[in-house]
Amino acid sequence: MIKESFKYTILSLYKTYAKTVEKPVIYKQYSEFYSVLGETMFDLLVKGQVINLPCGFGPLRIYKKSPKIVEKADGKLVLFNYRPNWAETKKLWKEKYPLRTAEELKEIKNKPLIFHKNEETDGYRYYLDVNRVHSKIPGRNTMIFNFVRLKNREFNKLIKNGRTKKVEYLEK
Repeated sequence: MIKESFKYTILSLYKTYAKTVEKPVIYKQYSEFYSVLGETMFDLLVKGQVINLPCGFGPLRIYKKSPKIVEKADGKLVLFNYRPNWAETKKLWKEKYPLRTAEELKEIKNKPLIFHKNEETDGYRYYLDVNRVHSKIPGRNTMIFNFVRLKNREFNKLIKNGRTKKVEYLEK
């Protein structure tokens, strides 16, 4: 299976648009439109709204997922839907492996990791996704939707400040 990643920016989309339209708007207007559109969509999604995407893409919404811990037959624990807390993990590695360079640390196998517990969300993780059951697009399982980093951080702040407590996100 070939894995390709396409990351489109507003500038790359504008260049394509400008080539295909006889009298394109200036880049500033184009960029402003996408900025306002993104901001509006973000506000609706955070409030628990579902955005029905056009052309049969299906409904876009924020889902929540509960992390799981599964014990394998050999006694090892496998963590699902946990994300490493890299700041705390790197602090631990500095204590546990003092005077090691970054290159030397890469060579060490099975280093301990510290994971986010998501205590402010009762352990749930949140993510943006399309309901693929209602999507009519071929290859719908290959699509990934992500907030841009700035919006991801903004959403995390809203969660930590308790601004999303009243919103009931669908569990997946």
